[in-house]
Amino acid sequence: MGNQAVPRFRKPGSTCTMCLQWNAPTLLPAVDAAGTSPLEVDALCRLHRARATEGACILCGNRAPWLLMRPASGVGVCRTCFVGWEGEKSAEELERYWQTLFKSAGFWPAHAWIQVFPISME
Repeated sequence: MGNQAVPRFRKPGSTCTMCLQWNAPTLLPAVDAAGTSPLEVDALCRLHRARATEGACILCGNRAPWLLMRPASGVGVCRTCFVGWEGEKSAEELERYWQTLFKSAGFWPAHAWIQVFPISME
């Protein structure tokens, strides 16, 4: 009773994964200091966790994520922040790669669903 081994998902006292990933000037501790939570957002510091749970870019908090950290993730960065860290060339290469994947998988591009002509409100 009470002596069961607690599963570890990260090292105890670990640093925020986004602070490490994006080379933040100050590395902050993860919310789940014990490393026992399976939730992705608990591996983040308080600032990045708040932004991620709001569905915003974890770096600026202003825009919706453009690039997620992994499939089925809710944590990501907007295109503007990605370009700021990695450069426009990297963003364009990533977009070309996505277009190739979507075409080979038979998906329509996202902009194909946007109505091109405005509806008259008269």
